[in-house]
Amino acid sequence: MHHNYVEIFLVLVFIITIAKLAGVLSQRLGQPAVLGEIAAGLILGPTLLAIAYWPIFPESHEQHLEHKAVKKAIEGIAENEDEIQEKVDFLGESAGKAVISDLEEISDLPEEQRALIGEDVALHIKNYTQDHRTFMEDVIKVLAELGVLFLMLLAGLETDLKQMMKVGKVATYAALGGVVAPLALGIGVTLLLLPHAGFYTALFTGTILCATSVSISAQTLKELGKLRSKEGTTILGAAVIDDIVGIIILSLVIAFNPAKMAGAGTHAKQYETWQAWLTELFNLPEVASKVLGIVLLIVAIIAFFAIFFFVCLVWIFVFYLIISQLFSLLILLLC
Repeated sequence: MHHNYVEIFLVLVFIITIAKLAGVLSQRLGQPAVLGEIAAGLILGPTLLAIAYWPIFPESHEQHLEHKAVKKAIEGIAENEDEIQEKVDFLGESAGKAVISDLEEISDLPEEQRALIGEDVALHIKNYTQDHRTFMEDVIKVLAELGVLFLMLLAGLETDLKQMMKVGKVATYAALGGVVAPLALGIGVTLLLLPHAGFYTALFTGTILCATSVSISAQTLKELGKLRSKEGTTILGAAVIDDIVGIIILSLVIAFNPAKMAGAGTHAKQYETWQAWLTELFNLPEVASKVLGIVLLIVAIIAFFAIFFFVCLVWIFVFYLIISQLFSLLILLLC
């Protein structure tokens, strides 16, 4: 497929211009610029204007129309589930599945062939279309992840690790409070307003309220000029610890989910691959497998920080000294 790179530059112009204007407006109202930039993202995103689907981006616009046609065809199939299932039961499930060789061509199939598709196949195709993004959506997603990466890099360059270690105790208490309070309130409010939803739904609601954004905290503190202050370091440290604890709690909640999670297993993480391999190797029961997955996640988090502190901080510094010395030697030789 041909990708028009002019479209990428065009979407960058739109996003950067509108984000900057929204940031300036937010500052005029006495708020951090990041607040206006987030609001601009919500407006340009699929919530309201859906910039990735605009006709000025022909490739993504056509892909979006194709996906809508496929989704409409699937919805038409789902309306006659009983009739479809009867025919599949008569012909056999393998015959129903064999009708489609390419999921993207479902909208072009004749009615008699579409009628052979079983409910399970229709659900599979529906999940496929929901996960299938357009070209511009992929571009925006990659750019957004790069933006967060560079933002955290800039925040890290301005963060004093010694200062953060000094406020580690206070940051830990603040982070635990930032996890326990939203979790308890989320569970309580959900049970109060939706008593029929069940405890697991309430627990999941409370868990997602524990999430914080280190990048937003860092950007706000950076704009206020407080990133290197004692208070700023405490907030940033608390946000980091909060995220780690929140990820562990979310993993626990998902691992012991009594019902199958939608889309589970479609994009397995590395620790989930290890979990499946060890479960099969030692023939572990379901509960033991879930506990193993949580342990592997915690080990992966610890390993990441260990590699960062004991490899990056030491060897990158050594590498920097070597490069600087070689560069100085090269300057002397040239002079």
